[in-house]
Amino acid sequence: MVVPKTMNDILSLAAARHGPKVAIVFENRKITFAEMESLSKKVAQGLFDQGIRKGDRVALVMRNCAEVPITLFGSVRIGAIPTFLNAQHKGEEIVYALSNCEPKGVVVEGGILPEIAEKIPRVKSIQNIYVVEKESGKPSEPRKILPFEALLKEGDACEEVQEDDVGAIVYTAGTEGRPKGAMLAHKG
Repeated sequence: MVVPKTMNDILSLAAARHGPKVAIVFENRKITFAEMESLSKKVAQGLFDQGIRKGDRVALVMRNCAEVPITLFGSVRIGAIPTFLNAQHKGEEIVYALSNCEPKGVVVEGGILPEIAEKIPRVKSIQNIYVVEKESGKPSEPRKILPFEALLKEGDACEEVQEDDVGAIVYTAGTEGRPKGAMLAHKG
């Protein structure tokens, strides 16, 4: 039996072993393991085409949805670090967390964007914002706000990662002070 050493291995092995089986069910949408791998590869290529590279952070500001694991696996495929922020943070909490993790890209749920839109321009590292289920509410500044589908590009961008590399950062709720980012290695 092959044991996965990185998050990339987890999805590749699962897709090879369980390809046509359903991996995710979210609302009325079902995604197989093979589709999940394909979508993640497309997101990886889209992020790579937008200048995201190994070690760069991609912030996820979303509640549970199918795009969360797709973005997670797409990010780690190119060695980028998916950075999970609390979708309930608003105001100074979100500015602090975004400024602290310095993401190049942000994937945000459309319903959350209007609540944080005026804060995003204060975070200079952000180059692009990708919106899942795009709704109104845009920061008035030159950075690109694109639908999530803009990340779905054909290609096979991939960067080798090691099991000790940072595979994700998860921000705490900040119940006793400011939110803190906990770094997780690929090996767990």
